[in-house]
Amino acid sequence: TVNHPLPGQCDRCHTPLPLNQAQIAERRHVFDVPAMSFAVVEHRALEVACSCGQMHVSAFPVDVTSHI
Repeated sequence: TVNHPLPGQCDRCHTPLPLNQAQIAERRHVFDVPAMSFAVVEHRALEVACSCGQMHVSAFPVDVTSHI
């Protein structure tokens, strides 16, 4: 909460203002939304064929799930 101060005296007659009697005239809210950032890591399963014809495919780690 930020209270913006009033002047100490009247702009017209220069009499000191009763600042202890000040009330809220208006409220405004400012929302600061933090910038979101994230990292994207592409995981690739590789495959290769042996000279005998057997295919070998690498496995993903357990924490890398498929969302297909």
